[in-house]
Amino acid sequence: PEEWFTKVPTYLRQGTNPVEKNKYLESICELLSRIGAENVIKDLPHMAPKPLTPSTHGTRAPTDQYTVTDFAATGLQPDASRFYDHRYRPTLRQMILAVINTEGPLYEDVLVDRIARAHGFQRSGSNIYEIIVGVIDQKFTRSKEDGRVVIWPQGMRSEMLSPFRNGSLNDRSHADIPIAELASLALPFVGLRMTGEDILRRMADHFHMGRLREATRSRFEMALKIAQQSHP
Repeated sequence: PEEWFTKVPTYLRQGTNPVEKNKYLESICELLSRIGAENVIKDLPHMAPKPLTPSTHGTRAPTDQYTVTDFAATGLQPDASRFYDHRYRPTLRQMILAVINTEGPLYEDVLVDRIARAHGFQRSGSNIYEIIVGVIDQKFTRSKEDGRVVIWPQGMRSEMLSPFRNGSLNDRSHADIPIAELASLALPFVGLRMTGEDILRRMADHFHMGRLREATRSRFEMALKIAQQSHP
């Protein structure tokens, strides 16, 4: 309804301050989504709703927040003095399971670093890497993208989009987010029929980035392509 837009200050409706305009529209979208006014949200220009969460069938409930595994909360106690002991493997296996269930899908190297840091190792050398990877249960699906292995929680299908999870950039950078999850970040913008370049810019803005470097642009473009293919 037109009355919703009469409350938007004139200078914002005229687009003289696009940053503030977007912030104002985000607030409106959030309010409208709470009261179920989906049709109004669709009519708002250049505004994307909260990222969609495509259906997944797994043992872990979808979440919109990325959190780093808290081993203390699981009752597990990393013991660096026993790391190389074969009898310590069951503990490592439990820690790996906790990380995958909490943070998956995630890159294999990120999982290794998480376990290594929990033991106080500042570097994940080849020996440490091999021990940790060798303990990962084969029941977990693995996929590969851009030379890196992605490990999926049990029950999640690698051919489907993974719900995008917000989180602190200190905990996880955009470079460590699997493409299937980045695609879910792009998906709502695809639904709004925005141009590819505009979508890439929105994705960059989400991570408070300036100019897109070539490697990052390439990853975002792959995510965008998957989102476009997934959109009905």
